[in-house]
Amino acid sequence: MGFYYFYEEYFSVNLKDYPNIGIDLEISKLLFYFCIGVMIAAIVLNYKRACTVSLIKKLLRYNSTDEESAKTLAELNIKDIGAKVALSTGRIERMIGISDKKEYTFEEYSALIKKKGFKDEKIDFNNAKLYIKKESLEEAKKIAEQKSPTVLNTILFCLFLISIYVCIALVVPEILNLINMIL
Repeated sequence: MGFYYFYEEYFSVNLKDYPNIGIDLEISKLLFYFCIGVMIAAIVLNYKRACTVSLIKKLLRYNSTDEESAKTLAELNIKDIGAKVALSTGRIERMIGISDKKEYTFEEYSALIKKKGFKDEKIDFNNAKLYIKKESLEEAKKIAEQKSPTVLNTILFCLFLISIYVCIALVVPEILNLINMIL
């Protein structure tokens, strides 16, 4: 008795089995793939959030609030890719400055984008010196005060999703039987 047999026997919800409903669709696979997608998204988002909070806390700990006190990722002892991904998001990108990188106003950047062949400069994460901008210092402190998501929270959320999926997969056939008998 393998996983596929167990899945087909207990969790398969196929609308072909209910001729009075008139829909030909296998719901269980859609629910299963949706559940897997939400779990993957939760894991990635929690990892990114944890890396963002860690980066901001380290910048605040080293008091990196201007270009003179800016630190590289190596000086902050950050070696994972999560900080690089966090730096590429809009909110954090506006909050954290990179020394020796030209800052553009909206009008200047709009004019540059319209030029043919314009490419935005890539960030050299090995040598980039990072600091928290003065105008974003209060927002950075609020983020640093928040608890970073833990692995346990992520696992509990995934288990919660699995339990919801199991409940739906067990209850939906009964509801469909009832609807099929009524029709």
